[in-house]
Amino acid sequence: MVDPLSRPLDRFFGRDKELERLNAWLSDANLITLVGPPGSGKTRLIVEFANRAKEEHVVVFCDLSDARNSSDLFDVVAQALDVKVRGDTLPERCEHLLSAMSGLDPTLIVLDNFETIVDDAALVVSDWTSKSPHTFFVTSTVALDVRGERTLTIGPLESEDAAALFLERAYEERGLDVSDTASAVSRHVIERLDGLPLAIELAARQSEFLTLDEVEAQLDSAFDLLTTGDRDLPERHRSLQAMVEWGWTRLDASEREIIRAASVFDGAFTVDALACVLDATKTDVQTRIRALRLKSMVSWYDASRFRLLNTIKLYASSYLENDDVAMRSFCSRHVSFFAGKVRSWLPEINKSGSTVWAELDADRANIVAGVRWVIETADLSTDVIEDALFLGLAIFAAHDRRG
Repeated sequence: MVDPLSRPLDRFFGRDKELERLNAWLSDANLITLVGPPGSGKTRLIVEFANRAKEEHVVVFCDLSDARNSSDLFDVVAQALDVKVRGDTLPERCEHLLSAMSGLDPTLIVLDNFETIVDDAALVVSDWTSKSPHTFFVTSTVALDVRGERTLTIGPLESEDAAALFLERAYEERGLDVSDTASAVSRHVIERLDGLPLAIELAARQSEFLTLDEVEAQLDSAFDLLTTGDRDLPERHRSLQAMVEWGWTRLDASEREIIRAASVFDGAFTVDALACVLDATKTDVQTRIRALRLKSMVSWYDASRFRLLNTIKLYASSYLENDDVAMRSFCSRHVSFFAGKVRSWLPEINKSGSTVWAELDADRANIVAGVRWVIETADLSTDVIEDALFLGLAIFAAHDRRG
């Protein structure tokens, strides 16, 4: 694999605010964690920052993607710092490495892909930050959650930067002119891919064989479409499926279940709605949602609703397609929940100052999704069909009101 801190092989796009924040924190923080979902560009951002910082600081890069415990962390860091680690037990090795680190000049130490060992090694790094002269930059899907940690959330690229990345990779590197139509299609592709840099680059690579319209049309099969054969990339960066699986495999069974259930929603969902679909308590769902937010697998949509990234939703949906029992259970409860909301709106619909129409607009996508599922599914119970009729009534009423 190419040395991450060697001269970058491609142009860096955007992230000006994030780079500015990292520079500002460098003067007074010893532990800075870049947190974001797989494919959000955490590694590329910290590499860009580290390469700029090399002019004034000693920088070492530690790839922890293959690490499984604290012992592996010691080995990788010791090798990067060119020190020997002695000791027969884990505490002895830890103490010896810390002593060796303390005798070195201040260094910026990048710990990339720390999510592989966060439960086992977070306290080790916390101890290093308080007892050594070094500054640690961590990339992870989940924060270390220790005192003194500064966290920087890495979200989607800004739309202009995402479009520039896509079009350069798809067109300009091949010497082609970018048309207005191509720019418009690129915006649609970027939105479908959540503005995630890795997914955008994988999509752009397909323009070697497909038109942009064909790329967009095939995004429903994105896990088959979005791959690359670059041998110098880590396996997790060679396909969209590998990118999502990197985060998925680090979830426990209950966390995977909640994401599968959330995948039946079209867009945003509330805790109450998800609790109904799961047939679980609100408290249980709140606890699991919090854990998934910390792991960058669920994000806020607005002040009261959550959402899945499109890429994660697509991946979770593929599991449900092979589990008819779970699919029917989740979707039936989804229909039932929104039908219940429609029924509750009926007494309020013509009252002055009613919020019913605003609520209906907010839930429109899920109401339509519920009706569509019932239409496409055979052998449903009378109750589910009756619920769907209420949803259809709500769609008709909203359409009639809009004229």
